[in-house]
Amino acid sequence: MTGKTADSDDARRALGLVLEDGIDSVRPVPEGVNDSFVVTAGDEQLVCKFATYSRPVSFREGVAACRLLGAHTALPVPAVYALRTDPPGSPAFQLMEFLSGSPPPDPAESGETATARALGAVIAAFASVPDETVTGYGPIRDTAEGGASEGVVGGYDDCADWFVDYGSTLYDDTPDHDRLATVAAAVPHHLRANSDRFPAEPDPSVVVTDIGHSNLLTPNGRLAGNGTVGDLSGVLDLERAKLGPAAFTGVNTEYLLTRGVEDPDPLVGALYDPLPFGPDLPRRDLYRLLALGRSVHALDL
Repeated sequence: MTGKTADSDDARRALGLVLEDGIDSVRPVPEGVNDSFVVTAGDEQLVCKFATYSRPVSFREGVAACRLLGAHTALPVPAVYALRTDPPGSPAFQLMEFLSGSPPPDPAESGETATARALGAVIAAFASVPDETVTGYGPIRDTAEGGASEGVVGGYDDCADWFVDYGSTLYDDTPDHDRLATVAAAVPHHLRANSDRFPAEPDPSVVVTDIGHSNLLTPNGRLAGNGTVGDLSGVLDLERAKLGPAAFTGVNTEYLLTRGVEDPDPLVGALYDPLPFGPDLPRRDLYRLLALGRSVHALDL
C-alpha cells in the first residue's frame, strides 16, 4: 500500500511490461478505491488495476482467489492475465479481463432483497471449491505447483489459531479514543480465552470479509432475477481473500449490509436464504466481534 496515485501514463508504462502489442487507448475508471484503467488493445478490452491503497500481498491473495474460483465455480470472476507486485516506478498492478456491467443499488438504501440474496449466493459459491484444492486457513500464502487454479495454501494449519491472531491484530494498537481503548484492549484476551470455540478444521471456503453490492456487476445495474449467480455479469475486487469457514464471510457480510438499517430482517433473511446455515449460527458472537474489528482499526486486512 503506497498511497501513490497512478495516471494513464503510469498505466501505459506498466502495460509495456506485460503486453507485446500496442495500446490504442487508456481511460480511467472513476469508481473504486484503487486506481484502475480500461485499456483497449486491438479488438480487446482489458483492465489495469493498481494497488494504490492495497498492499501488494493483498493483490496476490485476490488474484489467487480469482483463479481458483474461475476454475472451480460458476462465478463470473475476471481472468487475470498478469500480476506484478514490484514493478519499476509504479505500485503493484494486475491486468485482467474486462467485464461489462454496473453494480446493483446498495440494498441498505434501496431495500432490495435480491441483491442481498445474490451476495448469499456468491458466498455459497465461495464454499463450493473442492476440498482438495484448499490447504490450510487464513491469508493465501502459496499456490499449488500448477498454479492457483489447481489449489491454494493458507498460512495456518489450524483455523482457530488464525482467528485468534487475526482478531488480536485488528484490536491491537487501536485509534486513540478513551472509550474505544478500554473495550478494544480486552478483545484479544477474550479471543484467546474462547479459542476452543473456534473450529480447528472447518470445511474450506474462500473468505472475503468486505464483500458487498459494489463487488457485483449486473448487465444493466439491476438484478433481472431473484438474486442468483446467473443474474451477475461479474464478481470483482477480491483483494485480501482468505481461507476459512463460509459462516465467517456470512457474518461479515451481514454486518456490512445492515449497518444503519432500521429494519434489517428482510435483508438478513435474503442473505442467508441461499446458504446452508442461518443467522443464528454457532460462534456468531465471535465472528461478529472479528467483523467489527476491521471497522475499529480500518486495516487493509
